Amino acid sequence: VSVSRCISGSPSAERARAINVQKKGTGCRVDSAERPETPGTVFGEVAEQYDAARPGYAQEVAAAVLPYADLGDRPAVEIGAGTGKTSVLFAAHGIPLVCVEPDPRMAEVLHRTTARYPQVQIQVSRFEQWEPGSRRFGLLFAATSWHWLDPERRWELARAAVKPGGAVALFWNPPERALPALLLR
Repeated sequence: VSVSRCISGSPSAERARAINVQKKGTGCRVDSAERPETPGTVFGEVAEQYDAARPGYAQEVAAAVLPYADLGDRPAVEIGAGTGKTSVLFAAHGIPLVCVEPDPRMAEVLHRTTARYPQVQIQVSRFEQWEPGSRRFGLLFAATSWHWLDPERRWELARAAVKPGGAVALFWNPPERALPALLLR
């Protein structure tokens, strides 16, 4: 597993603690006006506890998405990989996988979680700042992380990262509170 760092800094602990989380129905939401400077890094301060408490995803997720994606010889990219709950499901199928995670503390746990999969690369960066270079991916997926991305840019950036004919898979956890999975080609 290789790890690279594409950003510097993260929100201060005081700022992360000041985020206003409000319960709404059975879920919760973070007011967008009060998100940290680096959205998606709110859980980094408690990465180990987050990993222990966060439910995993069904084994069938990767099995359902991969045939639809038709990767060929292309790698997949996971946006907002967190601690690797979904990363390992896809990596277990032997596909090359780039995990983009904005929080270096979450990426440390992700590194340990995916250590047995040499085809996994971890890049610490916000998706909005991440540079895929000349690579184009056969699959881009986001597991309960799409909402952290800039809504004005996320689809444009996804389109630029995925090869023509590639797929985008968005899914949430737990399934009983989830929006339906979204698979696009």
